[in-house]
Amino acid sequence: MKYKKTKIGSIPDDWEIAKIGQIGEVVTGSTPSTKKAEYYGGTVPFITPSDLDGTKLVNKTERYLTDKGVQVSRPIPQNSVCITCIASIGKACIAPQKSVTNQQINSILPNDKFDSHYLYYFITNNQERLKSLAGSTTVPIVNKSSFEQFEIICPPIREQNKIAEILFIVDADIEKTDAIVKETQQLKKGMMLDLFKLDDFPLKPLSRLTEEDRPITYGVVKPGDLDEKGVLFIRSGDIQSGKIMLKNLRTISKSISNVYKRTILKGGEILISLVGYPGEVAIVPNELIGANIARQAGMIALQDKETVPFIMYYLMSPTGKSKLLYEQIGSAQQVINLANLKKIKIPIVPKSIQNKIVSTLKELDAKVDNEKNYKSELEQLKKGLSQVLLTGKVRVKV
Repeated sequence: MKYKKTKIGSIPDDWEIAKIGQIGEVVTGSTPSTKKAEYYGGTVPFITPSDLDGTKLVNKTERYLTDKGVQVSRPIPQNSVCITCIASIGKACIAPQKSVTNQQINSILPNDKFDSHYLYYFITNNQERLKSLAGSTTVPIVNKSSFEQFEIICPPIREQNKIAEILFIVDADIEKTDAIVKETQQLKKGMMLDLFKLDDFPLKPLSRLTEEDRPITYGVVKPGDLDEKGVLFIRSGDIQSGKIMLKNLRTISKSISNVYKRTILKGGEILISLVGYPGEVAIVPNELIGANIARQAGMIALQDKETVPFIMYYLMSPTGKSKLLYEQIGSAQQVINLANLKKIKIPIVPKSIQNKIVSTLKELDAKVDNEKNYKSELEQLKKGLSQVLLTGKVRVKV
């Protein structure tokens, strides 16, 4: 197989390079006046960047236009390829029906020599190259004329169809897996509402359940500069979905950490985000023994280690979070203060009931983790396939 060199890489001899402006019409969207109620509330999708969630087809939008709204807009036909060109550059979708977009989106209306789905995959796989056209402005913008000059690798139409078909199969599996994750997370949330209906049990303030010499407290106030030879340091944003994101941890010097010996971790403590992501909780794994925490994180060192998973799940549950974030002053809080955290009432439940609750929720967590891992594998597969199929390094049979 022979290849030829182009500005955007080597491609098969029988493939071509074309600019977006050569493969179809480009339409920049517009927003009908929001002061005119008669423009909104119809059935025509009004696509904005917030509607582009990574799925190829946008089947639901936040707002819809009436026929009057469409008449003062720039409608696009079904199968138009919509790409954001202001701010979040390179997000894309295919319009599943006649639609309108706002001014942040340029849409390609391809001619009959180009497959909309192939164009979608090519552009989403070349986001960085598209972003480079924006320059270094405060709000990145790729204007229409620059967008029309963006170069696309163009296989024959039958190969475009086949490449899009292969990538769609992987995409469908990714979307299916993502749906399972979301369904399982919703199931867990619903089960938590039922499992933590524990009104018949006595309550104790959280502060009375901690080790006597390790009260509930926050961490390092002034962490100083990064010290690669120092100790691991956990910030509020590192606590997500019941876990500590180990890959994102920074380090601080041992000398600074030793000033805050009260929060040097021994393993098995519950950490809670106090600001930024208030209410996020996780249990400290053994690989973080000796680490320390930030001022924005709280440490809960329980006396009875067997109750740690139960109390973590309780604080994570809608019941626990409502106490943390709402009941203190009757409205949602963006900050959890230690005084209120210490007063949170925890139901004192027999270990047998605790264990059943924990076992049920751990099983759901394991399912979510497995599906997320599978989704990650599919995304890597899609990335690898895109790199070889969209450049012609591997040819498809048609």
